Amino acid sequence: MKTIIVFSVLLLSVFLLQAQVTLVIRLDSTGKDANIRTDKPIMNYGNSMDFIANAFTAGGNFFIQRSLMEFDLSVIPVTAVINSAYLNLYCNTISGHAQYQYGDNLCYLKRITGSWGETQVNWNNQPSTTTENQVTLAVSTSNTQDYPSVDVKQLIQDIRNYPQTSHGIMIQLQIEETYRTMVFGSGDHPDPLKRPVLIIQYDTCQSGQLSTSFSYNESSGSTIDFTDQSIGASTWYWDFGDGQTSEIQNPQHTYANAGKYNVCLTTGNPCESDSLCQEVEVCASVTPSFEYTINNHQSVLFQDASVNAEHWFWDFGDGSSSTDQNPEHAYSNSGDFQVVEYVWNSCDSASISDLVTICIPVATDFSYADLGNASIQFTDLSADAISWLWDFGDGNVSTAQNPLHQFLSTGSFSVCLKAQNTCSSEMKCQRVAVELLLKTNANVPVVIYPGSGENDIRLLLPDSIGQPGIWIHDTSGHLVYQEDLTAGSTEFKLPALDEGIYIVAVRTEEKNFTLKILVH
Repeated sequence: MKTIIVFSVLLLSVFLLQAQVTLVIRLDSTGKDANIRTDKPIMNYGNSMDFIANAFTAGGNFFIQRSLMEFDLSVIPVTAVINSAYLNLYCNTISGHAQYQYGDNLCYLKRITGSWGETQVNWNNQPSTTTENQVTLAVSTSNTQDYPSVDVKQLIQDIRNYPQTSHGIMIQLQIEETYRTMVFGSGDHPDPLKRPVLIIQYDTCQSGQLSTSFSYNESSGSTIDFTDQSIGASTWYWDFGDGQTSEIQNPQHTYANAGKYNVCLTTGNPCESDSLCQEVEVCASVTPSFEYTINNHQSVLFQDASVNAEHWFWDFGDGSSSTDQNPEHAYSNSGDFQVVEYVWNSCDSASISDLVTICIPVATDFSYADLGNASIQFTDLSADAISWLWDFGDGNVSTAQNPLHQFLSTGSFSVCLKAQNTCSSEMKCQRVAVELLLKTNANVPVVIYPGSGENDIRLLLPDSIGQPGIWIHDTSGHLVYQEDLTAGSTEFKLPALDEGIYIVAVRTEEKNFTLKILVH
């Protein structure tokens, strides 16, 4: 029961504020209408009883006809809201164009935008028209067909909205080719019931019905969707605060820059207007981008080129990071590093990556230690090297980082080390003096001679020389066998070795003794 009472009050409120009026206008002989034709281009037909659209022949000569009419709508208040408008057209069955409704006679009703006079208009001076919101009259189904209740609301609304460029309605064929015609009675028809009738329903209104409201949400990045939530509005005017405007009810707008904008909506109806402004914060989408420059082979300057970024985080790919916008980073090693830049603002985030190749040149260096009796221990001192190639100057080479090399003769050798990494290489050479001792001094006799077997060595090791041992190297300096020995006379059986030349070294606490052997 409460619902019914509230509904009744609402109806009463609307009734008090707004009343619907039905206006019926029948065009009569005092009204304004005329037709024009191509075969008589300067003749005026302001008193014709035909409202006609025609493409026919007369005496074998082709001609086209169009008609114009204008209703007096001044009685409608400027504040009125038009709810409906219908035009009734009646076939002129006493027209001199006895074919009446004939052929493929689809017609248009167009708004006349140029001024014209009923007794002056002819084909040559006919006014301009517009196709905007034109109304279509469908092809007739009988030659005496009337066209009642033609919906012309938008035409009439346009006439009311644009009074300076609205001067009635013109009828013309869609295709002005023979033989087609559509003929109705004009305001000069002798039978009043055959004259055109315009029926308009409109509301009169009072102020206080309009309330402006709108909402908005981000569509993507800096594009905002605005939604009208006003009550009683029939027109809308948006000022987006950046110099751009719109008259669409629910517009979408893209801002060129992020920031805060004062957006105002002005609504109206025939009675009044109202406005509302809101501050809209636009947060543009982030587009990540960066460039970089490598200085001194390992120091990299990164330049941010992102759009709309407010914060930055850099991952340099080597475990280091930075939050500077344009950081500089020094890499400690050569290699390929995947650098990632993360950027964001208050509403968007993104990232981008690039591969940075660092090449730190090799600085080659080495040292060596004479272990005695032509056995040299080499030590790599190179910086940023990942591979090594030694040339000992005696025809032998090695790829070990810190090789031990046994020279087979006395002399001065140019030993070269070529160190390299993925992007550079460098060679360094040093002269190495080699002294080969084949026996000890007279006070500490050591004798090495063949044993009883094919691969045996007989050793005479005095007790006074300390703890002895035997080492066997190939000609590249690689150790292939090692064993501790005991003092005295020892017969040592060689291990299984590939064919080739080997250096057998007997080492004591005081001296080293060597023997070159051939395994076959």
